Amino acid sequence: KVYNAYKPDILVSTGDLVDGNMKRKDGLAVALAEMDPPMGKFAVLGNHEYYRGVDQAVEFTKSAGFKLLRGEVIDLGFMLVAGVDDDDCRLFNACIGPINEYELLKDAPNRDKFVLLLKHKPRLDKRAVGMFDLMLSGHTHGGVYYPVGKFIIPKLFEANAGWVDLGKGSYLFVSRGVGTGGPPMRLLAPPDVAIIDIVKK
Repeated sequence: KVYNAYKPDILVSTGDLVDGNMKRKDGLAVALAEMDPPMGKFAVLGNHEYYRGVDQAVEFTKSAGFKLLRGEVIDLGFMLVAGVDDDDCRLFNACIGPINEYELLKDAPNRDKFVLLLKHKPRLDKRAVGMFDLMLSGHTHGGVYYPVGKFIIPKLFEANAGWVDLGKGSYLFVSRGVGTGGPPMRLLAPPDVAIIDIVKK
């Protein structure tokens, strides 16, 4: 409903697109595949994709119509879209490409364009600040279980939810997402689907 109402130019997923046995979610993949924004759909892997089996997670994400960015930068003409694997890939010896945003972006061509960085966890190598315009992340679910998440998550990540000005022209937005982690419940951590307008100054 949100997609049809806003008809975005680009659609992104910052990981944990689905949890559980993905082979049972073919219907969801079909529904996601029907969303066809003009500038494309891009995704990165979250930690849960590794826990549930990275091969089937990659297959599901691609069948849902997303271009999966794994240590990769894509030039869309007016902007660059960059994405890195979640750092939990190291636990499974399953990393592809640079998983550090600084290492990915430092040699990226055409950085004078708008740079959109996709990274599952809102944790940042400070050296990368100024190399991108907007970083989109998830993982925190806005805390999920208030008040525990509200106080623990800020100690681990750049933000719990919403916007952060990182300085040097770089911004971070952390989505609460629409799912849950663990028990299928959220307490005082409402879900969101972010609609972001990028406007040239």
